Formats: sequence, structure tokens, C-alpha cells
Amino acid sequence: MSRRFSLTARSAGLAALTLLGFASPAPPAARAAEQAPTKQQDRFEADFLKGMIDHHAMAVEMAMACDDRAVHDDLCDRIIAAQTAEMETMQG
Repeated sequence: MSRRFSLTARSAGLAALTLLGFASPAPPAARAAEQAPTKQQDRFEADFLKGMIDHHAMAVEMAMACDDRAVHDDLCDRIIAAQTAEMETMQG
């Protein structure tokens, strides 16, 4: 199994557990009160969030494929909604 698939599968599993009530949901959206102390730290945070947004977008794509095939497609829809909300938080 490739590392990328393994990480994506793990993330999708965690999202499913969260939606089913077995894991803690993400805290409410928060905004940074100020920039990071250094440009390097600021750049790191921006790059990290960009990578995480891409990661969540992949989960949305996987859930869309799930929606077309799954018997219990409500789970797929809930994952799409949760991951989309996470991306909106990170874009803020």
C-alpha cells in the first residue's frame, strides 16, 4: 500500500469515526490574532495549511466517489460536509 493512500485512508477513517461520534470533533474555527513572530514561521504555517487544504480536498473527492457506489451514502455526504467545513476553517 502506498504511503499516500495509507495516509488518505487513515484520514478518511478518522473522519468517519468523528462523524459517528467515536472521536472528538474539531474545535470551533479560530483566527490568528497576529502573525507568527518570524517570516519563516509565518511561511511554515501558510504552507502547512495549504497542504492540509489539499489533503482535505482529496478526502472530499474520495467521498464523492463513495457517494456513487455506497449503499449507505449518507456517510459519504457527512464526510463531504465535514471535510468541506474543515477546509473553510483553514482558508480563514
